[in-house]
Amino acid sequence: MHTFFADNEIIPMPGQTLLLNEEESKHATKAMRLKDGDCIMISSGKGIKAKARILNIFSRELLLEIESREEFVRNIPQLHLAVAPTKNPDRFEWFIEKATELGIESITPLICENSERSKLRHDRLIRIAIAAMKQSERSFMPVISEAVPFNDFIHSSVLQNRYIAWCETGKEDLWQTAYPVGQPAIMLIGPEGDFSPKEINLAKENNFLPVSLGQARLRTETAAMYVAASFTFLNETGSPYIPSL
Repeated sequence: MHTFFADNEIIPMPGQTLLLNEEESKHATKAMRLKDGDCIMISSGKGIKAKARILNIFSRELLLEIESREEFVRNIPQLHLAVAPTKNPDRFEWFIEKATELGIESITPLICENSERSKLRHDRLIRIAIAAMKQSERSFMPVISEAVPFNDFIHSSVLQNRYIAWCETGKEDLWQTAYPVGQPAIMLIGPEGDFSPKEINLAKENNFLPVSLGQARLRTETAAMYVAASFTFLNETGSPYIPSL
C-alpha cells in the first residue's frame, strides 16, 4: 500500500475526513494513478500513521476518510546531529536521506569558520526527508532546522551529553566509549577543513567533549552517517561499544 505524507499537525480519528495536500495529491493521482475508493497509508512524520480511503478527487486535493489510526513512540533516545554542509550539496542531501532512514530525530546544518558552503535549500532537504521517510516506512521524520552559525548553536544547546568530533590530535576518547547508552545526545560534525582551534575551545567552554571517530579520516557526510548508524546500533542492542573505523 502506498504511503503519503500528511503535513497536518494531527491526523483525525477513524471515521473522520482529511484533505491531503496538493503535492501529495498530485503524486497520488498523476504518478500512482489512484482513484476513488482506493486505500492508502498516510503518515504525519510525528509518530502517527493511518489507513485512509479516497472519497473524492478534487482539482488540487484528495478528500480522505480515515479507516484506522495508530500512534507510535520512538524506541531510541534523541540524537541531534549538527553537521557542516558539504561543498557538494549532493553529499549533504545523501546524508539527510540516510539519516532519515535510520530514524535520527534532529539535524541542524552548522556554519563553521572553514565551511565551504553556507546556503542550503531548506525546502529541498525537507522534500528529501519526506521521500526517505515514506520509502523506509519510518513513523518519524527528523526535524531539519535552517542553517545556524557555529557560535549561535553552541550557546543554544541544552542536552547534557554533548560531543564534538575532532580529528586533530588523536588523543580523544572514542565517542562510543564516552557516550552513555540510553541517553539523548548532541554531536557536532565539522566541514572538510575541520573545526578551527577557536571553535574547539568554544565548544569545550560550553561542555562539549571532544571525541574521536577512529583512525580513518572521514568525509563530513561519512562521519555523520557513522555516528547516526552507531548511535542507532548502540541503543537498539544495548551494547556499550562497537569498534571504530
